[in-house]
Amino acid sequence: MSKSNVSLLKNITVLYAEDEQALRDVTTSILKGFTKKQYIAEDGEEGLALFKEHKEEIDLIITDVNMPNMNGLEMAKAIKEINASIPIIVATAFSNSEYLLEAINLGVDKYVLKPVDMKKLLSVMTQSLLYHELKDLYTDKLTGLPNRNKLKKDIEETPDDLVALINIDKFSTINDLYGEDNGDTILFNFAKRLKKFFSDDIYDIYRVEADKFVVAVKDYSMDVNDFANECEKFTIDIENNDIELDGNEIDINMTIGIAKSEGSEAYKHAQRVIDYARKKYESIMVYDQSFNIKESFEENMKWVKKIKTGIANNRFKAFFQPIVCCKTGEIFKYEALIRYIEEDGTPISPFFFLDIAKRAKLYPSIIKVMLKEAFNLIKEQNKRVSVNISYDDIVNKATVTYVKEQLEKNKDLIKYLEFEILES
Repeated sequence: MSKSNVSLLKNITVLYAEDEQALRDVTTSILKGFTKKQYIAEDGEEGLALFKEHKEEIDLIITDVNMPNMNGLEMAKAIKEINASIPIIVATAFSNSEYLLEAINLGVDKYVLKPVDMKKLLSVMTQSLLYHELKDLYTDKLTGLPNRNKLKKDIEETPDDLVALINIDKFSTINDLYGEDNGDTILFNFAKRLKKFFSDDIYDIYRVEADKFVVAVKDYSMDVNDFANECEKFTIDIENNDIELDGNEIDINMTIGIAKSEGSEAYKHAQRVIDYARKKYESIMVYDQSFNIKESFEENMKWVKKIKTGIANNRFKAFFQPIVCCKTGEIFKYEALIRYIEEDGTPISPFFFLDIAKRAKLYPSIIKVMLKEAFNLIKEQNKRVSVNISYDDIVNKATVTYVKEQLEKNKDLIKYLEFEILES
């Protein structure tokens, strides 16, 4: 073996399952000389338990096929359901070669014949790790689906594309409610539902971001409306059969952007459609040329720049709408509304910049402006002031800390301050 291959093995942790003690002892002693750490199991049941306990550490699995309690292939199948990308090598006697087809179907990478040639085993381990190192560039580790790199590669190699970008709505809320580990389980189960619904002989499925998946049609000649109908059936399927988490049903809502294009523009168009669909409160939308995608991106870039300059140059101002008592005609309180002030003094509604500010991670500065000016008005008018606060404000730790600091500094004024929680 080359020095680089030996170096590669030195950094890995191996799970080894073998019921024959003599072979297990010999192989374990060799593995100790070449690998960083070893977990040893006497059967598949013990091996699976060890994997569940140490799955974050284990880099590679070697297992015998015939073992008591749970055989090696049963163990491999259970492990692949937890981590589809873990490399697995099976050791089998020549007489058990009928198991090899099943092993291949399970996603087992390599096999060695018994009695095991240790030099061959170490070579196969290295090959498997190198293969997975390359495979990881194109595979999403959580779901086992092809990733964004693979989508980009595939799209560049095809002259025409028809794709659907499926975005789970407000997935960050699901993570906040149930925790990231449970969020990962939901994503894994969602991917399984996608694979079950969209058959692999007609479609390719990718996970391109945390909560975004792409379904690409293999046959570009498929009618875009027929494809949209299939996507709609999928949303109905998810609505009628919720994703399950520990016996609990989790509601999943999606926005789907569909685009058909020559060249590699389909994915970009599908991304843009998602924004249009959300603004119009539609769950599925098909791209057409009237959307002026280039102009929309240029408008976004313009507003990101204006928001940054506006924050630096105090161009965001609070406007105060009076709430008047019907009986007395007197102002009962004020509602604070944010505006961007152009150089010529023209106030711009938040409709044009608020969503972009959120996506560009510039939104937290806006609540600071609102709070500061609200307290200034309270000092001047001795009237109640209502300030809008969003979900994004509440879950942002830095924003919450800032709000608490301002309340502490203005203790004598906080009886006049209200927070109105937005419907969103």
